[in-house]
Amino acid sequence: MCGWLARASACCALALAGSVACAQSVTQATEQVEVRLLAAHQVVQPGQTLLVAIEQRIAPHWHTYWRNPGDSGEAMAVEWTLPAGATAGPILWPTPHRMNVGPITNFGYSDQVTLLTELKLPSDLKEGSAARFAAHVSWLVCHEECIPQEATLSLALPVSGTAQVSPDAERLDGALRALPQAMNASP
Repeated sequence: MCGWLARASACCALALAGSVACAQSVTQATEQVEVRLLAAHQVVQPGQTLLVAIEQRIAPHWHTYWRNPGDSGEAMAVEWTLPAGATAGPILWPTPHRMNVGPITNFGYSDQVTLLTELKLPSDLKEGSAARFAAHVSWLVCHEECIPQEATLSLALPVSGTAQVSPDAERLDGALRALPQAMNASP
C-alpha cells in the first residue's frame, strides 16, 4: 500500500473510532503539474505556528515561476481561506533556476518545488474541533507555450492540547533548511 494511502487509511480508521478527526489533503493534477497541500503537523494546538507547503511536481520539459519570474512569466499566487483569527505569512521561496530562451531570461522551477508558508493559528481554537484550511492556487506553467492553471487544495487538522508531527514534517523541515539565507554584509 502507498505510504500516503496507508496514513490516510489509519487516520480515517481513528476518525471512525471517534478518537481523532481525519486530516484531508487533496492532490490535484493537470497534464503538466501535480499540486498538493502538506502540513508539518497532523494534529495542531491553539496558538501554534504551523508550517505548510504547496508542493508542485512538474512534468519533464515544463517549468513554473519564481516570485520574480524574469523577462516573462508569472509567479504562483495563493489565496488562503483560514479559521477565524488565523493569518498566513508570505510564501518562502526556494532558490530558483535560471532559464534562458534566446534573449529572454526567466527564473523558476522544474521537476519539483516546495513552497512553504507559516500559518499562525488563533489561540481560541477549540480542542476536539478541526482547523480547516484551503488554498486557492494559480500558476503559469510553460514549455514552448504557457498555460495558466489553478487548483483549490484543503486540509482539515484535528485540534488538541498537544500538537502531533505529521509524516511530511521531515520533508518540510528539509525545504525550510534549504531556503536561501540573507548574507551579513560587513563594511
